[in-house]
Amino acid sequence: MCVKRLKNALGYFLKQGLTLARLRGARAARGDVLVFLDSHCEASHDWLRPLLERVQHKRDSVLTPIIDVIHQTTFEYEASETFQV
Repeated sequence: MCVKRLKNALGYFLKQGLTLARLRGARAARGDVLVFLDSHCEASHDWLRPLLERVQHKRDSVLTPIIDVIHQTTFEYEASETFQV
């Protein structure tokens, strides 16, 4: 059943765009927490735990993590030192 939902959401995305596909995915979601991760993002070790801890304290939270930077010309990686909400 989940595969069918995913295929339907993907087909919808291809026809309607990212925002509408996410809205449809949100309506079809059945879990306790809904997380969207953009295609250009790479999840590092333990990235989700701090977000879920904050959701646990306030169930209607909308969170955005600090995004690490890769310099556009040197490709040097600059990690965020702290997590802020």
